Amino acid sequence: MIVTRGNMEKVDYNAILDIYKNIKANENDTLFEDNRELLEAIIPSKDVREYTKKIGFEFDSFILAALLSRAEMPFFRKIKEYKQIYESRVAFDQINYLVSLLDYINYMLCSYYSFISNEDKECFYTVSSYYVEDGKYEDNCSFNRYEDAREFSKRLKGRDFKILKTRPVNEMSDIADLELYEDFICCEMGISFYNEKGELIKCNSYTIPEPVDVNDAFYKAYVYIPFPFRHGDFVKDLSCNGSIGMINGPKNEDDVVERYIKWPEKMKEDGYEPDYSDYTINYESLRNKKDQYDWAYDHVSPLYLEYADNDFENTEEGSLERVMSLLKDVSLGKTMIFCLEYEVENYRKKQGVKRELVDICNQIEREVTV
Repeated sequence: MIVTRGNMEKVDYNAILDIYKNIKANENDTLFEDNRELLEAIIPSKDVREYTKKIGFEFDSFILAALLSRAEMPFFRKIKEYKQIYESRVAFDQINYLVSLLDYINYMLCSYYSFISNEDKECFYTVSSYYVEDGKYEDNCSFNRYEDAREFSKRLKGRDFKILKTRPVNEMSDIADLELYEDFICCEMGISFYNEKGELIKCNSYTIPEPVDVNDAFYKAYVYIPFPFRHGDFVKDLSCNGSIGMINGPKNEDDVVERYIKWPEKMKEDGYEPDYSDYTINYESLRNKKDQYDWAYDHVSPLYLEYADNDFENTEEGSLERVMSLLKDVSLGKTMIFCLEYEVENYRKKQGVKRELVDICNQIEREVTV
């Protein structure tokens, strides 16, 4: 089922591309190691892939393009896959499908070439690497040429990083809101993101207009992909380092139809067009928030969930598995909420002891090294 949104407004990306016809792509950006099958790349969950295969669900070209627009994969591989879908022209029974797909391909290329282009040398590129320990980016170096910034970034393999393109502000008239940007000294012109392998993942140039919503635009469409998860299932979230949680969602097939098929159609009848962000399932987990391990109630795409392979039958006191089992029992009315709260507190204490032991070991290691 596909629900789409928007009104068409043409942007001539071909004319924009013509401006950059003499600029070549950086070879570090066009190379990538991602050789996964397309379905594996756009649907990380092996359980969802196996389920769709089991029930014989068909992925037509429109659905593939829609999932591809949200997938985490190298930038130029994504363009390659889009082109193959466009050239196949399979299942495109409306001309708007082809128009929006071609426009999106050209938009991506325009953004990229605009971002790496700095012939007037008015801008500079700052490379920032990501540190998991504190969850922050650290500025490393700035360069006048994208090529130099990209060459420098080679030494950052093993961690995610980004490159920010900025233009120094020479006149106060360049700043629209002086009160809001009183300390602002540069205008952001674009940003690009790279994975730990150094592969370009995403590239945005703020001087290139984004495609507006068009009828049947694949990159805004709500697309329902069948999934096997039901209320009470224990799963791991692939988008959150494999954290374990419990599905708090549909209990049976009727619930799935009501929430994921009838509800989006009702929204459309009421004048609201659902998009890909509406394809989520409720998921409860115990997250580490400043060492408090508080409950998190998230809306996660089923495409990033897999069944947890932990042993929830033979659980020990103070374990995450015991906490999840009691959560399920509470949701089914089999036990009281205070039993769950008691077990959560045991889990917090157990994690605190583990941290203390790690700190002691680290301290001993440092003293021995000195």
